[in-house]
This record gives sequence, C-alpha cells and structure tokens, in this order.
Amino acid sequence: FPSRYNGKPICVFGCMKYWDGVAEVWSLISEDFRQFPIHLTKCARVFIDMCEIALKLHRVEMTVNASDKRASKWPLALYFKHESFMEKYSAKKQDFNLFVRINHGR
Repeated sequence: FPSRYNGKPICVFGCMKYWDGVAEVWSLISEDFRQFPIHLTKCARVFIDMCEIALKLHRVEMTVNASDKRASKWPLALYFKHESFMEKYSAKKQDFNLFVRINHGR
C-alpha cells in the first residue's frame, strides 16, 4: 500500500499473515511524511481495518524498536495495546516492544 508525495515514495504499509486469524502489520515511513501525522494515522487505521476484514483477523501484531520513542507511541493511536517487551529480539540484539490489536467483532 505505497503512498507518494511530490512524486516520491513516502510510506509503505504491509500485512503478513502468520496463520488463520493472526497477522503482523508493518510500515516504512519517510521523514517527509512525518509532517502529516494525522493523515498518516488515519491511513494506517484504514489499512489495518481492511486487513482485519479481508483476512478475517482476530489478532494483529506490530513490533517496534524500543529505542524509538516516537514510533513506540504510534501503535497506541492505532488502537493497539502494549503486550510485551522483547529483550534482544533483533539480529542486532536490539530490544523491541510487541503491540497487539484484538478484533472483538468490529
């Protein structure tokens, strides 16, 4: 789900299904798009809603680098809740936070 601003890519959202009912969403966001936080958040909410409906998801996960304080606040705006702290989760031994969004019949 790529977006463009002034002819260049600014954001890409994706969703990877793990198994029936469970998937992880991800995003790559350019610094240029961070100047539009409300638009970015609304687009992400719609994308995640579409994934929940199309893939019949009851659980959506998102992992965020724990050292990125700005990025760690964003899942909360997308109706995720913090589920766990994952110590040395990445190949570079970085800590991450796991956020989840449970579909209770939306």
